[in-house]
Amino acid sequence: MCVSKKTVVYSFFIGLAITLLTSLFVNNTVIGEFPNIRFVSIPMLGISYWGYPLPWLKQVVYPGATKEPIWIHFIVNVLYWSGLVLIIKAFYLKKIKVKEKISKVKAISKISIKKPKKKRKTKPRRKAKKTRRKIRR
Repeated sequence: MCVSKKTVVYSFFIGLAITLLTSLFVNNTVIGEFPNIRFVSIPMLGISYWGYPLPWLKQVVYPGATKEPIWIHFIVNVLYWSGLVLIIKAFYLKKIKVKEKISKVKAISKISIKKPKKKRKTKPRRKAKKTRRKIRR
């Protein structure tokens, strides 16, 4: 499968945008930093995480605390979302190309399958009688 550079660049920027948008959502299922990641159902007290599928922002819960990025998770998330967008785009483009090929094959087959019309033997037509009507005034 051949994918253009333009598609790869677009998928990277879309993946980056999706990663940045996921920072708006709190992630309570994945706790910790790479490689010590735990999957829990109860959020950890004192630290909150943001981002999906891996949390890439963390914040200690107290007034005025800033969010700290976890860069390795950020890079993994960008690559994950970019790869997902690239795969979806590639399948979409492949589907469009297949439809185009099918329509071309149908057009070619319609041309090549057409049977020549048989000429029917017809009787010579009778000439219509010319009649003039008198115009009344």
